[in-house]
Amino acid sequence: MDLRNTLHWLPRLLSAVVVLIWILGVVVAVGFTEYFIPGSLIWMILVSTTLMAWKTEIFGGFLFLVLGVVFMIFIFGNKLSAGYYLASAPLFAIGALYITDYFYQEKAEQAEVEF
Repeated sequence: MDLRNTLHWLPRLLSAVVVLIWILGVVVAVGFTEYFIPGSLIWMILVSTTLMAWKTEIFGGFLFLVLGVVFMIFIFGNKLSAGYYLASAPLFAIGALYITDYFYQEKAEQAEVEF
């Protein structure tokens, strides 16, 4: 498999895994109690961001970066331990991969046109 396919599918795979892990974590942690609705709303935001990122990589990549920043602000505001900051790392990594994929695909298309 070449780099173009890897860069195309890796962020999509990782974002799907993050979405699935989030909803699984919500169900396992709180069950179907009154806290299920807020956890599901965050899950819906992640699903929406993933779908937007699949359609337009650059916009979705920036949305994942914004979600990472918002998550870090939420952690800082709740005075949680520093280990929780690592939970935002996948959001930053996925956002960076989508943005990298966008620029790499654009460069590859430009090279095909010139050739």
